[in-house]
Amino acid sequence: MIAQNETLFDPVHDTQQLYRELLDAFAEPGKVKKAARLTAGEAELKPGSRMIAALALTLLDSEVRFAVDNDDAQQTVAFIRMHTFARAVLPAEADYLFADGRGALPDWTAHVMLGTLLEPEQGATLFLQVDELTEDEGTGHAANMRMLTLSGPGVPGERKMLAAGLAAEWLEQRRLWNAEYPLGADVVLYTETGKLAALPRTTKVI
Repeated sequence: MIAQNETLFDPVHDTQQLYRELLDAFAEPGKVKKAARLTAGEAELKPGSRMIAALALTLLDSEVRFAVDNDDAQQTVAFIRMHTFARAVLPAEADYLFADGRGALPDWTAHVMLGTLLEPEQGATLFLQVDELTEDEGTGHAANMRMLTLSGPGVPGERKMLAAGLAAEWLEQRRLWNAEYPLGADVVLYTETGKLAALPRTTKVI
């Protein structure tokens, strides 16, 4: 029998594990990783925002600026501010952006922080929710599934990944963000169930 507290999100153990998964995701672009537990914010947030909560607890602190643009934004922002003391700002000023990658592009996507030549690391990191992520090419026929072919640092030759529910407009916008390397924005795709895959600005996606 599993004790009740074993199902709760551990702000130390679970954030450390998720941080390692994120590091591995950036080291291996397109490789699908998995968060172990998504019960952060379970009482306050919709299921799609609990992955945001876990990521926020892992990455954000009082020195970090963030923005959320989804259908649970008000509750999610309040949760993040309470638990991390991070600063909620306009998307154009955010270090970390959490948004829904399944719909049309919001106006703010034209104004994401891309860093400077002296400080390219100041570019934003965007977390975009999609419906599903997999490396199994056999599922490519599934409805709404888009195959991404990745190349660049961390990818031996080419790597294929499939994302369901990722709007094509986001991929085109990502290309524009990263057109003048080293300027750009890093993107992480994630699902409600805790899957994630990184698309660093150095990765070419077709």
